[in-house]
Amino acid sequence: DQAEALEIKNNRFYTLSFFEEIALIIGPECFKKNLNFYLNIDTQIPKQLIGDEVKIRQIILNLLRNALKYTTHGHIALNIKLVKYLTSK
Repeated sequence: DQAEALEIKNNRFYTLSFFEEIALIIGPECFKKNLNFYLNIDTQIPKQLIGDEVKIRQIILNLLRNALKYTTHGHIALNIKLVKYLTSK
């Protein structure tokens, strides 16, 4: 159902393990092209985030695979930085 595919879920997930999973997926793909992969997570990033973990992972992997597609030498880096901290009321 299209409505379900577009539905955004707000679940709590652990930041470090989430990005480490992404690194475990994209790292070997970089290795095959003789590229290094760097994951840099700002220390101000909360230990847990709330959002649609599946959709966020899909978006990040799509961006990284595009970078991989067009990078012929050097490295690919995923830099996670805190831009603004929002609190729920």
